[in-house]
Amino acid sequence: MNQATFPRSAIELTEPESELVEKRREFDLESRPHPSSDLKVYGGQLQVCSPGFHSIDSCFDQYTLNLISAGQGTLRIGEEIMPLVAGSVFIAGPNHSYRIENNSNTQLTHYQIRFSGDQAAKLVNSTFLSDNRPRNLHRLTWMKDTFSNILECGENACGNAQAACKLLLEYLFTRLESCKLPEAENYSHAFTAFQKCSSYIEENFRHISGAHEIADKCSISHQYLCYLFKRFSEVTPTQTLLRLKLNHSADLLRKGDLLIKEVALEVGFEDQYYFSKRFKDYFGASPRNFVGLERESLSA
Repeated sequence: MNQATFPRSAIELTEPESELVEKRREFDLESRPHPSSDLKVYGGQLQVCSPGFHSIDSCFDQYTLNLISAGQGTLRIGEEIMPLVAGSVFIAGPNHSYRIENNSNTQLTHYQIRFSGDQAAKLVNSTFLSDNRPRNLHRLTWMKDTFSNILECGENACGNAQAACKLLLEYLFTRLESCKLPEAENYSHAFTAFQKCSSYIEENFRHISGAHEIADKCSISHQYLCYLFKRFSEVTPTQTLLRLKLNHSADLLRKGDLLIKEVALEVGFEDQYYFSKRFKDYFGASPRNFVGLERESLSA
């Protein structure tokens, strides 16, 4: 791959595409080139896309690291069409045009991080992703959490945001090899079942009551569900579900539009006090104190 030199801001969605993006978060840290920089994170985004979505032909002057965390679709690079599933990751090189399409009947969740610098090409070429082709990874929860942490650091845009994003990106690249799914596993029955379960949790977590419900909806036994997550993930299905519920509840609390009781109900907790306990166990602060700390950080 050739090395990137100049940044370009994210390409705007056309109106029809905007209507098919149900959720969008993005950040931009850099607006000027840094040709002598070792590594710079320029920006990133998260998109939750409805069925029928297709991106315009994205083309950046930086590298883009892309993760599909839920759903399935296709990646078009030139005339080649490649499948994308939950756990697919790929890198597009500078000035390489690509298109993502959601041709399924469920939502597709897409993370993207843009980066460049003198060491970017070396970093990319040291991985199994240097050929622009998507690969499937296990440990999807860890991958998604790391992308989310980069996104959150970039959105905060504090004085050390660039340094934090850079460290997280380097950490992600360091662990990529250990997350690579063996080729024989890529389309195995077990991995396909795991992808189906992961996507179901991602799309329906607010209303799911527990792991037994996941197993029932995915037409497998609870025992097999636990086996799949032990084999392909670092956390149990219950832990995955709880993380999604609590992270979403934190987003709702940050917005400030709902009472704590209403937030609890929104993510499937009928008991507000049980919700507060689990929230404090996860974030280290009660929902009420969390809101106060968020307000303090914004006013600082």
